[in-house]
Amino acid sequence: MTEPMRKTILLVEDDTAMRTGLAYLLHSEGYAVVSTCNGREALEVLAAADEPPCLILLDLMMPVMDGWKFLAERRRAAGSISRPPVVLLSGLDFISGATGVSDFLRKPVDAAALLECVKRFVDPKIPGPTGGVAESGRAQ
Repeated sequence: MTEPMRKTILLVEDDTAMRTGLAYLLHSEGYAVVSTCNGREALEVLAAADEPPCLILLDLMMPVMDGWKFLAERRRAAGSISRPPVVLLSGLDFISGATGVSDFLRKPVDAAALLECVKRFVDPKIPGPTGGVAESGRAQ
């Protein structure tokens, strides 16, 4: 019997402990995780991939290429793109209206909020909570 194909998430985070912890959490939930430590590496991974990831989790403040520059380069290279969706991870306050961004999670990232957010984009048939403002800071 063939193992079902796992959905892949691209994790772009420069903090080693955060990257390792998030990757472990996502992997334990059955996702395949490709990790990079800056935007430049993430662009290289996307360019080389046979199949794009289902979701990009993107830190904003990183060396070499930060999250903002990654988003700009991604838009420039591919035009207007909405897939895969991008969820920002940042210690900054809520960031609204960022072009090419689907959601925002404030650091330190709550594990339950992260998994709910990931499932919302990767497995959209799975209903999430309704009403009010999600822990991710996004109105639902």
